[in-house]
Amino acid sequence: MFGLGGKKHRVSSSVARRAPVTVVSKLRACLCDRELMRKVALTAFALILLTVALQSWRAPFPYREGDVLPHGVATRVDFERVDEDETARDRDRAELAVPLIFRNDPSVLDPLPQELESALGEIAQAMSISDLSISTRKDFGLVPLEAGDSARLRLAASRFGAEDAQKRFQDLRAAVVGPNMEMANTQIVEMVADFTKFISPMINVGVIDPDVVRKQGLDPRNFDDIENGRYLLVLRDDTPAAEGNRVLLPQVRVENQLNEAGVLGKSWLSYPSLKQEIRPALSYWIVAHAQPTLRYDQVATKESIAEVREAVPNAIQRFLVGDLLIRPGERLDAGKLDLLVDEYNQMESSIPLHSRLTRVGIIFLLLVALAGVNGFYIVRNEPRLFECTDHLAVYLGAIVATAFVAHMASFDPFRLEMIPILFSVLLLSIAYNQVLAALTAFSLC
Repeated sequence: MFGLGGKKHRVSSSVARRAPVTVVSKLRACLCDRELMRKVALTAFALILLTVALQSWRAPFPYREGDVLPHGVATRVDFERVDEDETARDRDRAELAVPLIFRNDPSVLDPLPQELESALGEIAQAMSISDLSISTRKDFGLVPLEAGDSARLRLAASRFGAEDAQKRFQDLRAAVVGPNMEMANTQIVEMVADFTKFISPMINVGVIDPDVVRKQGLDPRNFDDIENGRYLLVLRDDTPAAEGNRVLLPQVRVENQLNEAGVLGKSWLSYPSLKQEIRPALSYWIVAHAQPTLRYDQVATKESIAEVREAVPNAIQRFLVGDLLIRPGERLDAGKLDLLVDEYNQMESSIPLHSRLTRVGIIFLLLVALAGVNGFYIVRNEPRLFECTDHLAVYLGAIVATAFVAHMASFDPFRLEMIPILFSVLLLSIAYNQVLAALTAFSLC
């Protein structure tokens, strides 16, 4: 019969059925691969470190000292800054207005009346210049100067020297003795009393010696300022609570005090016993005998200057949008660069948080794309680097360290960002191959 002996065959149910391979299944397999996930996490951590090392939340600052900007730079945001140069000038001007502080020891001049009384008594007893002692002759300018004479004697001779020493002696003796020798003591007492009153203004303000003051630590520039009209604040040691006297240099130079316009020179007429004929001789004696009483108080002066400088407000510069900061073709120096940095900081401070986060996200995605290119090459051509977690960690660590060092070295005064990159690329080309080194260099640049 038709169909006789025909058999139907059935597929055995024991044959295993394979699930179709899909994207989801591959992804599930990757997620279950702990070693692979460890490497992915390591790479993600390296990308986060790169994002931090590059300061991705900030816009790059493109200017460096020495750059020439052909088109110049105009401000893009309103901002203000402290003008350091103008502030320094304001503080320097304020410092010049601060008087230098000197301490006055008036007791140094206390022996002058007694010394004058002794000298006048010697003149009263002498009949000629030769009868006087050498010191008295020199103190009144009755003998020529010698090589070893002091600077004060030379100063006295230049200001109040006598053309005729004999006449000066006679005038002095006549003023002391008077018409009657018996009245000499009375005359001397009266002259010394008037002299004591006469020098009281000098005792009050003091006497300065430029050489002594310089040795006490006064800066030569400050002494130049004093000579050009800077004030001195004289504080007396015997009245420390007093405010002191603001004086100019001529007011504490004894030779200037004795000039016609000086505090002593204009008061001669108030003391009739100090006759006009003997005033040059007495002036000579005062210059020769008046020891300096002023000493420079460096500590108090510096404290006063520091307080005044600190009180000076900062000078503010204000810039509006469109103001020209750098002229076309101008070379950037340190001052101009600081100006651009201030503008940059103002712009950065005005950027909201969401914009910063957006910037960080975009840069992170760019780093992910670069990591994908490098990873694809490593998986296909450098399996030994990909398969060993330790080797991969060293590679990623080297990239992060290179990026951090290169970023730090890109700023002034180094500007050596290519050195760490070239160093890392050279090591990679030796350890692996030039293609991997070139890809890494491309990613770092």
